[in-house]
Amino acid sequence: MEKKYFSYAFQINKLQIFEADYYKLGDNDKPYFSTSAESFRKGPKTDYSECGQAQEILPHGTKAYQFYKDFDYLHCLDLNDDQYIEIAGRIEELKKQYNYIEKPESEIIRDKDANIRFYDIVELSKIKPKKQ
Repeated sequence: MEKKYFSYAFQINKLQIFEADYYKLGDNDKPYFSTSAESFRKGPKTDYSECGQAQEILPHGTKAYQFYKDFDYLHCLDLNDDQYIEIAGRIEELKKQYNYIEKPESEIIRDKDANIRFYDIVELSKIKPKKQ
C-alpha cells in the first residue's frame, strides 16, 4: 500500500490549533506520524504561548483531543497499513468538524519537512470557527 505524506492544521477555536503529520523528516530512512498543538498569545498573533507537545491544552471532549489520545502511542513511529488507514479515516472526520489547511505532499517532499508556515496558521486562526 502506498502511504502518502500529509500535514494538516485544524482550527479548534480562535486561539488553538491542532496538527497531524506523517512524513519523512530530512534524510531519515522512514516516515513517522506526529501530532502537536499550539495556542496563540492573546492580542496580536505574533507568537504562541504554548506549542509542540502541548496537546493537553486542547479542550477535552473534542474530536481533536480524542484523536490525540487515541493515537499518541504512535507518536514518532512509522505506521503500518491498518494504522495508516484508520488515521486517514479519522482525519477525514476532523476535516468535516474543523476549518483546516494542509501542506501538499509535493511540498513536504520538496522541503523534507511538513511544517505549515506560521503566517498560514495565523490566517487559519482568523476564520470563524465551525460550530462544535
